[in-house]
Amino acid sequence: MTRAGIARTAFVMLLTLFALPLLHVPAEAYLPGAPEILERLAAAASGTETLQGKARLAPLPGEGNPEVPPVLEQQISMKAPDSYRAETRREGGVDVALACGRRSLAMIPDGRGIRNSLISTLPAVLFLGKPMGDLLAELSFLGTRTGETALERVEGKIAYVIGKSDAETIGSRLWIDKATGLPLRFEAWGVREGRAVLLRVDFGSYREIRKGAPFPMELVYSVDGVPAARLTFRDVVTNVPLQDALFSVPCREDSPYPPLEGFLDPRE
Repeated sequence: MTRAGIARTAFVMLLTLFALPLLHVPAEAYLPGAPEILERLAAAASGTETLQGKARLAPLPGEGNPEVPPVLEQQISMKAPDSYRAETRREGGVDVALACGRRSLAMIPDGRGIRNSLISTLPAVLFLGKPMGDLLAELSFLGTRTGETALERVEGKIAYVIGKSDAETIGSRLWIDKATGLPLRFEAWGVREGRAVLLRVDFGSYREIRKGAPFPMELVYSVDGVPAARLTFRDVVTNVPLQDALFSVPCREDSPYPPLEGFLDPRE
């Protein structure tokens, strides 16, 4: 190699040596926090003050559900920032599930399923207009550690994960599609018959319910990994007048009915 070639090689090596510290960025720097991950979702929901629609809850056969009960018809109403009401017609009457802020009520005799769990209220949490601080607070109330984020693949899609749950930290998690900013999945730990069970809802069949506002028309609920029920929306309308009284939750001491079942929270 000529003297000039040696000089050029030395120069390139020296330049590379100085450039490497500038080019190296820790992997964590590429991982946004929960507010940034939820930004597109919150923006899309910002104009949705109320939402009302009919739904069909179809139980699915599985290991833990050998005798499939009949399909149930529901009327679901929601009002910003977080009010939720589901009326379910059944033989002998109508069941009502209510949630407003931190208060809830399950007027469901002998209810032991999705309908008497806070997991049923997630559409009101995620798809109604509210400030980012309120959205984070509601996810935190559902047991989600919003300060923890990760990147995973779910159903063939790359997704951000908000929350943490492992052998040492039981908590709730929310998966957000990295490409679209829409929820893909939510998981939380509940208690059934004295043992911890993993509850999951997968969001799918998104459709715009108003311009720029996608909404999942199909939700599939699972218990301990076994599909338990499919909720399918239809005739969804937004921003229709809904009275606050529709979502009024009486004080616990004034009602014989329990609140909706919550989730295990790692901070408790």
